Amino acid sequence: MKKLSAQSKNKDGYNVEVGCIDEVHEMANSKVYDAIKQSQSIKAEPLIFIITTEGNTVVVF
Repeated sequence: MKKLSAQSKNKDGYNVEVGCIDEVHEMANSKVYDAIKQSQSIKAEPLIFIITTEGNTVVVF
């Protein structure tokens, strides 16, 4: 298990099987989602959980 931060300059290079993105309402863009999705491109059955508490910001994936 590894933590991937939005402030991280290099989000590439991971080989993610299951991703979980928390507090999505705080995201200003989809860079973390895009990095996880790209890292799962060769997986047969990739899985991403997108969870959040109540918030107002909307990020379109």
